[in-house]
Amino acid sequence: MTASVYAHEDFAGVALRLRGPVELYDLETDETVDDADRVRVVMVGDDREHVVFHEDLRPLDEADYCAECGQIGCTHDGRDR
Repeated sequence: MTASVYAHEDFAGVALRLRGPVELYDLETDETVDDADRVRVVMVGDDREHVVFHEDLRPLDEADYCAECGQIGCTHDGRDR
């Protein structure tokens, strides 16, 4: 994952920022390991984390969403496009 902002079909019309991997506790090794399939994301303009499969994320260009409300296609944040 190289983009900073993504779209996901479960969050239609809202941009998501990647927070990081999902950590799992391995009872056999008594260690925390990263989940290879899932990541933690937050909607732009929000702070509540959600867990999604990383393969379902689609990279967005910075000009494709509003930096204030996170809505894809909104241009009311004042950025030059």
